[in-house]
Amino acid sequence: MNSGTEVIRNAGGFIDPAVGTEGARDDLQMYYCFTDDTVQVFSKIEDHLGQATLAVQVNLTDLGRLAPVQRVERVMSCEYEQKPVLVIVAASSEQLHVVFWFDIRSESLNLVALEEPLAGQICAFHVMHSPMIVFAGELKKDQALRHILAFGMHDGSIRIVMIEYPIGDRIQTTSTLVSASELDGSPVTALTLIPPAKNKPWRAHSSYDPRLVVGTIKGLLVHLTVHRSGSITVNTPHRLRANIAYNSHPITHITGLRDPKRQSKCVIAVGQDSSLGSTANDSVKNQACVNVIEYYGNNQRKCIFVLRPIALQDICEIMSLRLMPNSTGYSITIGFRSINADSLNMVSYNIFKEEHTVIARLNLDTKEEELGWLWDVYPLENKYLALAENSLFRKRTKIV
Repeated sequence: MNSGTEVIRNAGGFIDPAVGTEGARDDLQMYYCFTDDTVQVFSKIEDHLGQATLAVQVNLTDLGRLAPVQRVERVMSCEYEQKPVLVIVAASSEQLHVVFWFDIRSESLNLVALEEPLAGQICAFHVMHSPMIVFAGELKKDQALRHILAFGMHDGSIRIVMIEYPIGDRIQTTSTLVSASELDGSPVTALTLIPPAKNKPWRAHSSYDPRLVVGTIKGLLVHLTVHRSGSITVNTPHRLRANIAYNSHPITHITGLRDPKRQSKCVIAVGQDSSLGSTANDSVKNQACVNVIEYYGNNQRKCIFVLRPIALQDICEIMSLRLMPNSTGYSITIGFRSINADSLNMVSYNIFKEEHTVIARLNLDTKEEELGWLWDVYPLENKYLALAENSLFRKRTKIV
């Protein structure tokens, strides 16, 4: 690891301020970027300039000391005991992948020792943001913190891995496979892991257990419960397809959270856009959209509403999607881009809960040119911070 000076940007995202920092949510401190051969972490984001300090970077040489690698494929952030961590997925060959755990503060890098080789084409990847407590089972301790990783594969299967916090150079794991026959057999193009409810006792088949929400290229949307035990067990998928705008349109983005006031309820945002198989000539009836769905431990669910771009007339794709809790409910921020131009429309909604009524308020509407690909958008008080391929910038919120 070193702290080089050249900024590289092919993909990246913000590291939630709840990870590695204390204080208000406006105190956004870090983000990461990566290319095929380097991962960089930036800190101390300057409010007035939208700049940051390069804190640390990891390159293929660092990864190669632990396992043979050819390129970095995917990176996601999570936290362990309030410390920010990156999970790095790298290709060791055309169809084989290895996983690393990088503690940003200590700059320690560990290899995740998978039970079985991770083989095939990865189409989607997610890390549960916060660890969960597991009880008894096959791993070493009777009670310990564990993270879950999920890999959506091109063959239609899902590999779910539970990792033990590093002891020595390697991180031990246990895993399970959701076969393609349990879904629809098409590539898994989006998935998200929702952590278990806080301060709730473990019960078999509990509605407080972690949830895995999965979408495919054929528009299948399901949720599964991952039971908290020393070994990974997953229940039968429950279908949510009736709650989305397009029953057979590809699902490209999923994000979710657990309602802090009613922890048996989860909220998910499901993006369907034109980036997989559609063209600019498609009917506007198939315009990109984000479906906001609430569902409960008894498998009751309801579609709250469908969000679409408001400032672009062309067929669009979704570049970024972020769902976050706030003091009144939750907020959702979406970056739409026209697929036949570089026009960008970012919209953000605050969802308020008052006597079980949902109210949507648009609080951001702007167009930006020549930004390159938009990786992540973070809503702040009266403004937002956006991380794009060619820039890091802040904008004031426009209330509508």
